[in-house]
Amino acid sequence: MHALTSPATFAGAALTFTLLAARRAARCGDRFDWKLTCVFCTTALTAIVLFGSALNASAVVAIAALTVSAATDIASGYVYDVVAFVAGAFVAIQALAGGTAVFTAEGALIGASVSFAIHGISRRRGLAFGDVKLFALAGASAGGSAALAVLGAAFVAGALVYVPLLALKYLERSRAVPFAPFIALAALGVGLGRP
Repeated sequence: MHALTSPATFAGAALTFTLLAARRAARCGDRFDWKLTCVFCTTALTAIVLFGSALNASAVVAIAALTVSAATDIASGYVYDVVAFVAGAFVAIQALAGGTAVFTAEGALIGASVSFAIHGISRRRGLAFGDVKLFALAGASAGGSAALAVLGAAFVAGALVYVPLLALKYLERSRAVPFAPFIALAALGVGLGRP
């Protein structure tokens, strides 16, 4: 396993993003549930074990940021900008240093533009702006056309969960539901960081 994809690297990234999210939650007056840290660390470490050496440093950081964002979205309904922006900056710097800037920019542009269009068409009710930022991050890490696969997989996964809940009246249509977990799940399913 490459040093940049070791569990220690992931743990450092996850801890950094957890602290950033907890700090932001405190500033917003929200309560950050630290028990969720175990859940998303376990999920992301499982992804590292499954993908192994196929992950690069950008993918490790993107997984950490996406899982932290999924946890904060579930806990508080928020996706904190600081987590998405710091991870996005790291992915961009890695792309510039590694010669994959075009690949990364294509993915980010596809993820951001398609999700922003959905955000606008739904009049900000169908997809929140935090989700747009996460799609841009996942697209940047997945790159190019894989960003479309992340978008599609996230909406399919969300529909598989929420349509039955709506049909069985366990959920009201007007209720906001966390979508970041489906973005994280889709990004893991598609696989991040492929050159």
